[in-house]
Amino acid sequence: MAEALLKIEQLEERMINEEIEASTYKKYFQKFKMESARLREEIAHLEDGSEDNLQPATAVAPVSGQSGCHF
Repeated sequence: MAEALLKIEQLEERMINEEIEASTYKKYFQKFKMESARLREEIAHLEDGSEDNLQPATAVAPVSGQSGCHF
């Protein structure tokens, strides 16, 4: 995601320095904003999914001293 934000910053610098036209700026700004939004959604999905992945593991893990196995 940092890469997408860096691209936006560089694009803005090029626009300010009049290295690119407004139409080119708008085109790539939209592209990079969409990329950034997609990455944010993916990160949020992965963060939400990581909590779900932990629940089954904790549900079946025995509590210390209550496993029923005696050695």
